[in-house]
Amino acid sequence: MSNNRSGQPEAGREEDWQGLLYEARLRQAELESQIEELRQTQEILEAGREKLFGFYNLAPVGFITMNGDGLVFEANLTTATLLSTERGQLGGQPFARFVTGGHQETFHQFLKELVKTGQPQSCEVMMERRDGTQFWGKLDAVVAGSAEDGAPPYHAVLADITDRKVAEEKLKAAKELAENATQMKDKFLSLVAHDLRSPLANVILLQKVTMSANKRPECDECRVMLGKSIGVCETMIGMADNILESAQLQGGVIRLNRKICGIKNLSDAVIGELAILAGEKGVVLKNEVPPHARLYVDRIMFQRIIQNLVSNAIKFSKGGVVSVFMPAGQNVVAVRDNGVGIDEHILHDLFRYEVKTSTVGTSGERGTGFGLPLSMEIAKAHGGTIRVVSKKGEGSVFYVDMPDLKPLVVVAEDDEVSAFPLRRFLEDMGAAVVVAKNGAEAMEIVQAKNPALVITDLMMPVMDGLTLLQNLKADAQYAAIPVIVITGTYANDIEMRKKAFEYRANDFITKPLSEADCIPRIGRFITG
Repeated sequence: MSNNRSGQPEAGREEDWQGLLYEARLRQAELESQIEELRQTQEILEAGREKLFGFYNLAPVGFITMNGDGLVFEANLTTATLLSTERGQLGGQPFARFVTGGHQETFHQFLKELVKTGQPQSCEVMMERRDGTQFWGKLDAVVAGSAEDGAPPYHAVLADITDRKVAEEKLKAAKELAENATQMKDKFLSLVAHDLRSPLANVILLQKVTMSANKRPECDECRVMLGKSIGVCETMIGMADNILESAQLQGGVIRLNRKICGIKNLSDAVIGELAILAGEKGVVLKNEVPPHARLYVDRIMFQRIIQNLVSNAIKFSKGGVVSVFMPAGQNVVAVRDNGVGIDEHILHDLFRYEVKTSTVGTSGERGTGFGLPLSMEIAKAHGGTIRVVSKKGEGSVFYVDMPDLKPLVVVAEDDEVSAFPLRRFLEDMGAAVVVAKNGAEAMEIVQAKNPALVITDLMMPVMDGLTLLQNLKADAQYAAIPVIVITGTYANDIEMRKKAFEYRANDFITKPLSEADCIPRIGRFITG
């Protein structure tokens, strides 16, 4: 009995030990598996770290970690290479020591803004390597974190932008050289044109006096020769005028004074000037422009285009008809003739100064070769162009394409009842209208759109009309914009009217508004 009782506990303990051993082996296997996974992960991380380290060090730009005082914590090999120093020698060094004296202020302002705003900053400074050579560097930095004892650290990227800076300087120098050359050319052309014109005009005058004085038959041959000489001189004066206008247009001396122009009347003026010349060649001039056709152009300059085109059409016609017309629904003025036409091979060069395309007219007339190129310049200054369709032996049509523009008028008026007739008058005249409810709103519109005219009431909320007038005339950018003052409250107030004109108002209109009073006053500034 006693042996059995003592044996059972021994068997139970053995089973317990076996169970524990089994669990231990399972745990050991799990641990070994986890250790193997950790080892593999460590290898992957190590490989990634080495790759990242390679990318970091061999990047095409420098990577730098600095504190807010500009002391370097860490930098990659590219940074060291850019600065011609050892990577290990950069730690703890003030980055400013590599910035040249003339750019220290720029660099410290860059640090200051970075710390102050916490926003990404950028600067371009001249830097000096350890070996004394210099290069242009660009720093782009972002705040990297926070620091308890001062300014936060930040990461910066350093790039060598010397090539770009050199290219920019060369481009700037080339631009200045080109601008200077253009100015010299324009000045030369202006001087030549001016100096040619006066003596030629005197020669023509003397020749005409000589022709008038010599009435004897034996002088007939001399008179013929003098007539031809006068023609040559007049051609040269025309050339000088064209050169002068071209130089002034290119140099910005001539500025467009756009107004709404009636093209019918403008064409009538051209035909009136050229009627005798056309009559001598049996050419009939026709104005087929609709009576109410209008364009927003510089009247004098645009008339010069039409005059050049009609004059050319007469030159290359013998008999026949030269017509000025506008294709329906288009901002286009065209001149058509049924003359000799233009050779196809010179069509593309008609508007180029440097290519000689001038040919002899049907009566032996010689041109300057400047008329069409100058006309194209004027058209382009308006934002338009000129195109031509021609067929040899049948004639030509020149089309002057103009942009669809209207003069913008800003009306500052808080009373809708008063603003309504003004809008109607202006739109009937061909203007685009923007209504502002006070002077401040009108000023914003002027700054954004640079209108052709401002019409303002005196009594308005926020900013009154006199303050608006003062602000406009005090600003050189807007002082040339004409301003018309309208009022009902001060209609009979002589002092207020005097004050408005002292502030350089261009006109004064009293309420109630009438079409008979408004249109002529407004028309002075937007129609011509």
